[in-house]
Amino acid sequence: MPIVFQWDDDAQTIARFTIEAPINTWDEYHTAVDEYCRLIETLPHTVHIIFDAPTDVAMPPGNPIANLLRTFKMFPQNAGATCSIIAPGLARRMLRAVFAIINSGHKLVPDLDAAYALIEAYEVATPTT
Repeated sequence: MPIVFQWDDDAQTIARFTIEAPINTWDEYHTAVDEYCRLIETLPHTVHIIFDAPTDVAMPPGNPIANLLRTFKMFPQNAGATCSIIAPGLARRMLRAVFAIINSGHKLVPDLDAAYALIEAYEVATPTT
């Protein structure tokens, strides 16, 4: 499977999807994302999602705009902050443009510490009842 799923905390409020090479097709990628999002959706609380995409993992062939939009539509209703760890460079610039085109609230961050800071800021700005 092109994605390794793990919980980053014992309370299961932060899910990390580590993307591994190779991703042969978008369908293979979407099957994994959908499986993990359905798992997250069974929980009664907000879950933040971090995609960790190492620089050596290339996107599969096909339209990245349509396929990333499909990915965002899979996100569960209880998703909180969502972000991708992408190193600075061409891929980051390209993804920033794609996210602007599809009007996504998904953020790009340079490392795991920045992802956790984004989640903390989300939690401060979005109190739970």
